[in-house]
Amino acid sequence: MKILHIGDIAFVGSLLCRELRRKGIRADLISKHKGPLQPSRGEDWITYTSNPWEEFCLGGVNPDHYDLIHLHYLINWGALGFRLKVTKKPVVLHAHGCDTRPPTFFHQTAQRFVAGQGKALLYSTPDLLDNIYWFKGEKIYLPNPVAVEDCLEQPERYHNRVLIFATLYRLKKIEIIFEWIGGSEFFFDMIDYGPDRTYYKRIAPRNVRWIPPVRKEDVPRLIAMYPLVIGGSQDGTIRISELEAMALGVPTVFPFRYHGFYEEPLPLPHGNPMDLKGLLENRALGQRQKQWVKKYHDAGRVAEKLIAIYQQVR
Repeated sequence: MKILHIGDIAFVGSLLCRELRRKGIRADLISKHKGPLQPSRGEDWITYTSNPWEEFCLGGVNPDHYDLIHLHYLINWGALGFRLKVTKKPVVLHAHGCDTRPPTFFHQTAQRFVAGQGKALLYSTPDLLDNIYWFKGEKIYLPNPVAVEDCLEQPERYHNRVLIFATLYRLKKIEIIFEWIGGSEFFFDMIDYGPDRTYYKRIAPRNVRWIPPVRKEDVPRLIAMYPLVIGGSQDGTIRISELEAMALGVPTVFPFRYHGFYEEPLPLPHGNPMDLKGLLENRALGQRQKQWVKKYHDAGRVAEKLIAIYQQVR
């Protein structure tokens, strides 16, 4: 089976392709040009381009060389370019977040046009289901994949510093965290990255320190430096940031409310979740969360589920 992935939102496309290739599936990826946070080591199955629209409309990529097309994100030039290219290949759509919340009528029109060819629509976080009611085909929850680290070399840890881990988007309601950490005895770090960074830097309390973003391969080592992570998703869902922290066994706190999407609930702290002192170095909670992530979000297991979806829609 030969699969073409278009788009690498939050590095999900590249991680899925890597796992699919390990399982004997030829999975290639076309993505935007390499940015400063992308892995330093390239892969020969990834095509980077500054203009995905031209890749399709001018013949740089031929979808007919593949058995199936996997389109990440419903609103982008690459997806539109592909949709305009006539092909009879089955298409799997993959919604990741903002693409389910079009800000204008133009964006909504583009979204529905791209989706018109889809055999199935995958959604990566549980909260997105309510936003894709309009899609007439099958809607499938595909949990975001994450690499579960078992042999990471442990760096020296902070003792009284906590990581608030998130890409800075206002829709995540990160400001809720600021309301209860302002008078804390602990210190907090946030990564200075995201479209709403200016807003959050303006309203953050004084005990928040801003640190520079790191490359994708350096994220596990950064997270492992902290005894506790506060997940930036304060809107009730679960995103890559929380998954990456829990996959390392670092206790992670955030208000998750979609337990019904899983066979067993996510382990979260009992009692007051704002009792940071009681949560620091709570290795038992961290290990329970890591096992939960390994069971439901491990990249290899997600890839197996994806292969079954491909076989179903072909």
